[in-house]
Amino acid sequence: MPAKTPPITLLWPNKPSLPPPSNPPDPQHLGTFPTPSDPSEASLHTPPNALYHGDNLLALQHLRCSHAQQIDLIYLDPPFATGRIFRTRQTPSNSPITAYRDTWSDKAQFLSMLYPRLCCITELLSPHGVLIVHTDTRFSSYVATLLFEIMGEESLQNEIIWSYGGRGAKAHAGQFPRNHDTLLVFSKGTPTYHRQDRILRHPKAQLPKHILIDEQGHPFKTSPRGDYTDQSIDRLALEGRIYYTRNRQIRIKYFLEHDKHHVLEPKHIGDVWDDIPDMMHCPRTERSGYPTQKPLALLERLLRSWSNEGDTVADLFCGSGTTLLAAQRLKRRWIGADQSDIAIQTTQHRLLQDPTCPTFHLYRLNEAATPHEQPTHEQPTHEQPTHEQPSHEQPTHEQPSHDPSAPPLSSTKRKR
Repeated sequence: MPAKTPPITLLWPNKPSLPPPSNPPDPQHLGTFPTPSDPSEASLHTPPNALYHGDNLLALQHLRCSHAQQIDLIYLDPPFATGRIFRTRQTPSNSPITAYRDTWSDKAQFLSMLYPRLCCITELLSPHGVLIVHTDTRFSSYVATLLFEIMGEESLQNEIIWSYGGRGAKAHAGQFPRNHDTLLVFSKGTPTYHRQDRILRHPKAQLPKHILIDEQGHPFKTSPRGDYTDQSIDRLALEGRIYYTRNRQIRIKYFLEHDKHHVLEPKHIGDVWDDIPDMMHCPRTERSGYPTQKPLALLERLLRSWSNEGDTVADLFCGSGTTLLAAQRLKRRWIGADQSDIAIQTTQHRLLQDPTCPTFHLYRLNEAATPHEQPTHEQPTHEQPTHEQPSHEQPTHEQPSHDPSAPPLSSTKRKR
């Protein structure tokens, strides 16, 4: 029997080991939202929706005890090691304030933060659970190699290219503009998967050649006969679903929906998504003001593709809370975590403003991570505006109103 091929590994100075299972301090319960009218409804055992404020490595250690192999989909949008400071203007004076600092001494420090978290996260996945990591051109290969080491190469399901484009990004010398992000999809076993379609609206006055109109005015498209038997062809003929070409070749009709002016054609979505714009081109009502916010349509498509109603979804770098908002709108249970005060306040505000908001619990994780596991410590302070631009999304400047029940800003918490 041939020897088993050792897994691919990525090595760097001071690579950390997987944190051993531990019993971290219980998180501090800050409240139940929306505030229940009946205090008995505030039981900490139900519902499972939970938002953790603090270092997500502590959240992961806590969830390893309570949710091992119970989470069906985990989405991660970690820092991209851009070396930039991301700011917002969510203050009464509209002055810029730091949302989080994506600053690292080198790539080794960034990988030392990410690696133990990825190891812990895979322990939370259900037997058919899916992990989706959102990254960029510079670090997608590093993240993929880490996950090959942790989960195995066969666990890779998809590499999705989110091509947002349209921002007039400058082309550096010798290269095309970089107008896409990468979504790496890994799974423990055979995942739940629901094929997604997008609807193309064709004006009836300018139909593409592959769409035809029959004698009754019904639009249709065709496909080859394939392995249909003669008996099946006779049955389809009675249904009016056989089309003969000029050469008397048999093709199968597929009727399309239509309205007064358009024919609606469903098209299977592949692994290049170019129909979801970035936040700059999303409706103003969707923009929270949090830098690096992702479009709701992007997260809804991911959740529809790889989860079912009633499943548990987690986002441990939840930022503005888009994953959690998408989960509650699609009737999924959710768990979120972030270290940034602005992120937690923004998330809490968006969840409470949505009419579909279920009851959820807010917790604080008090213990700090070890130095090599997090970016350089700098407190979120009011700062002078700069001309720095995020590498993958530009900040917006709308101000969501602050929820009075949100936790107060701390000088030591920030998003990782």
